[in-house]
Amino acid sequence: MMCAKIAALYVHGRIVTGTHHGDAFSKLTIEEKTQIICSGFLDEEHHKFIGEDKEIFVKEIVLIRHANVDDSEDPSVTDQGRSQIKRAANFLNDHMDLSDFQGFNSPIKRCQQTADEFSKELNVFFKPETSLIESASPRMLLAFLNNLPCKSLLITHCDIISSLVYLTTEKCVKEIKYCSPLIVVNNTVTSI
Repeated sequence: MMCAKIAALYVHGRIVTGTHHGDAFSKLTIEEKTQIICSGFLDEEHHKFIGEDKEIFVKEIVLIRHANVDDSEDPSVTDQGRSQIKRAANFLNDHMDLSDFQGFNSPIKRCQQTADEFSKELNVFFKPETSLIESASPRMLLAFLNNLPCKSLLITHCDIISSLVYLTTEKCVKEIKYCSPLIVVNNTVTSI
């Protein structure tokens, strides 16, 4: 059985679809219309954009910064951090269906504790992943991204979030507040 392909445009890390390519073009921002645009189709069955000279796999990745921690040498999540996790979990439950998502977290204690709390709130199982530690190289992160399931929820550190956003969208995250957890959904950074 052949899968229907949807007209799509790829521009600066974003895929825009329409009933035809002109319709997709009309949905671009003014700035995007001045960028290099790759025309192609979205293959929903295989989760990829197919253009004349490139294929791009489409993945939903939710990035979350670990919750607030204490000032110890090996910091632990604080009561304030647990409150942040509840707010962040409520935000995700209100805005997304996470039933098909798989969770991964940095094995560093503050991320593991954040993942444990999110597991209780979201009913998502998290697996520790060494590629998400603070010292991960871009090459290590890229290999990790290429092997991620189509729907993933990641709990990690600010610097890794910035790198992952850049690697997946070619956009820099300029200001990250270090005092609160972050959620990045559809290229939008939300501080909880």
